[in-house]
Amino acid sequence: DKVRGGGITPDEAAMLLANDLAQCDADLQNFPWYKDLAGPRRHAILEMRFQLGHDGFRCFRKMMAAIASGDWTAVCTEAADSTWAKQTPKRAGEVIEQLRS
Repeated sequence: DKVRGGGITPDEAAMLLANDLAQCDADLQNFPWYKDLAGPRRHAILEMRFQLGHDGFRCFRKMMAAIASGDWTAVCTEAADSTWAKQTPKRAGEVIEQLRS
């Protein structure tokens, strides 16, 4: 049921989310290392990109360099040592745990 006075249905919300995630995934294809990610790590990076947006995600230059070199300890350190992790500690903690795996 639609909310009185407007709003969107759950199906519409799911469609909008799917479109947003597809745009984030398409953007991440610009990073050569993204294609090699699978499973939880790919999901974690997609979630970060979704939450932080185009420009915010690109502020994680050291983290992305660590991904490219396969240094997952440094990836997690860089993600944890950020304003993002301080502002959204629960969500960031979950993403960082996915990056460790």
